[in-house]
Amino acid sequence: MMAAEQTSKPSPWQHLEAYRIAMFEAHCRYLLAAYLQPWAASLSRRLEAGQTPPALHPERRALIVDDRPSPVLRACVLNTLLMGRLRLGVTVISSTGSHAAMTALFAGLEAWVRVEQRQAGTGERFGWEGYNRLFKSAEFWSTLEAAKLLIFQADALLIEPPEEQLFEYAYVGSPWSRGQVISWRFPRYSRTLEPMEPFWQSRVMCSTVPEGLVNGNGGVSIRDRGVMEQICRLEATEALEPEDIYFSRCLARHVSPKQLPSLPMLERFCCETQYQRTCAAHASWRYLSAADQAEIYERHAKQVIALIGAC
Repeated sequence: MMAAEQTSKPSPWQHLEAYRIAMFEAHCRYLLAAYLQPWAASLSRRLEAGQTPPALHPERRALIVDDRPSPVLRACVLNTLLMGRLRLGVTVISSTGSHAAMTALFAGLEAWVRVEQRQAGTGERFGWEGYNRLFKSAEFWSTLEAAKLLIFQADALLIEPPEEQLFEYAYVGSPWSRGQVISWRFPRYSRTLEPMEPFWQSRVMCSTVPEGLVNGNGGVSIRDRGVMEQICRLEATEALEPEDIYFSRCLARHVSPKQLPSLPMLERFCCETQYQRTCAAHASWRYLSAADQAEIYERHAKQVIALIGAC
């Protein structure tokens, strides 16, 4: 009985991960309250005063599929709108169960943020399986209007405006680091609070990614809508295959090498398990060192301050 209770306790890494999630959310909430929320209110006031908003790019759009309305999600969407320099409209796709709350979350921003709903399958919420199934559906891609889409998730940050050249490619994702091992050192103490040998916990990254695939993680990605739809119509997949792995392994059969970015270009776009000075980060707070993640937070805050100051 005692052994079962001990094994059910959260590991040191799980405690640390919960702390890191809280720090990411605190970063988002602070920037929302101090900068993004007042900026969004000023955008709404300008519309009410009859000012014409800047024209959105006709062939590009940012897209997030999420049915968990929250301040962090609002911060994520407003940040994407800002980093797109008001040229990328944002589409938020929610499930039917959260559509009303999601619409209220972005009320007043309809000129830039469009909230749509999709059936989540058998339940009211997407969950991982519903999200995965939706992205591997040709019908889903056929309903989207923009030719190029910046896909993002609520655990990601656009740190600075993305390079224009990135939108020329069929698929751009954070590089996978297959085989990378990340280790964390945790202190330990005896029952008498004397120092003991430390506890190490290690994780092998991207173990489910097939050999040779680098491009890339879909949490922050730029995609050609037509190519995604074509792959869905012509390529088989298993239900539990992650959608980004599915697209990545099929890309070479549907596009020319010139339509895919080089590794240096990927490394400038987005980081996740391995730090690079990129314009985006996807769940990097889960894997990077505290020093690297702190640099991301501060660099991001400086960009938010500068962009809003220029508006």
